[in-house]
Amino acid sequence: MLNVQILATHSLVDGKKISTKELIEKCAPEREADELEKKIGIQNRYWMPPETSFAEFGARSLRESLIKAKLEAKDLSRVIFVNSTGGDYLVPATFNVICEKLGIIDTCDGFDLNNACVGFLTAFDIAARGVATGSGPVAIVMVELFSNYIDKSNPRPYLVFGDVAVSVIVGKADKECGIVSSHFMNMPQYINGVTLGHGGLTGKREIFQFNNPSDDFIQITLDGLTRCIDKVLDVSGQTLDEIEWIVLHQPNGRMLEVYIEHLGISRRKVPNVVNAVGSIGSASMPAGLDKLLTGSNVRSGDRILMAGIGAGLSTGTVLYKV
Repeated sequence: MLNVQILATHSLVDGKKISTKELIEKCAPEREADELEKKIGIQNRYWMPPETSFAEFGARSLRESLIKAKLEAKDLSRVIFVNSTGGDYLVPATFNVICEKLGIIDTCDGFDLNNACVGFLTAFDIAARGVATGSGPVAIVMVELFSNYIDKSNPRPYLVFGDVAVSVIVGKADKECGIVSSHFMNMPQYINGVTLGHGGLTGKREIFQFNNPSDDFIQITLDGLTRCIDKVLDVSGQTLDEIEWIVLHQPNGRMLEVYIEHLGISRRKVPNVVNAVGSIGSASMPAGLDKLLTGSNVRSGDRILMAGIGAGLSTGTVLYKV
């Protein structure tokens, strides 16, 4: 086990609150609003102004996590910025801007990381390994501003995506807790399932494209998710029934329900965030983790299984003991 501890988490929701029914009126007025809202399982999402800085939004969340962890920004040894669309710059890495805004100078390193919706788990695994070998604390900052990359001309992504910033701080453990097991894999044969083109290459404004029929995509993701979860459970010697809490990536409400039913788990174990904030990419699992840890039900020694799948297709599962 990697003996590390999640010291603090914080989800920051801001911007304009927009209901699914409002969006349906814009992109699919011929559809029955209540039926479509129920199908996608999303009631609201929040969209930030187009000029919003990824770094400033992320820094606001990280400041709150630092307060919760009773740390100063200068205490951090590394900042990992996680994002699916490139952040504020291609060069330099956006993590540098976050450090500037927090006044972190000459005391830590960092980098930007993109592994689509699995990005947080990848960063958490890297952060834990660094802390376990003597560095830390490490801040992981997820910011998704998907509203800049969608358009009503393409209803499938337009109806599900939202904006959010989430931060997680990982540090040394003062008890026996940490990552029990983790497993990641990639299925590049499905690389074209969800795409966002590079405007610098195409010379035009790019928006998200969902290129597979919904039912096909669900079956593909179920296969990858199940295999990744099974590997972690096998290595850890646990069964899914023994795990107290399960945090799943939530592309939309329908897919979350499919995952829950396929895995045969109780809804009580799974924090639902997608209904209130929409599909938020790399921030989905840490937002669910934040909701879980800031509640009153998680106890020391409980195990949290975090599992997700993202464009690539990339899959990841981490079993964490509180």
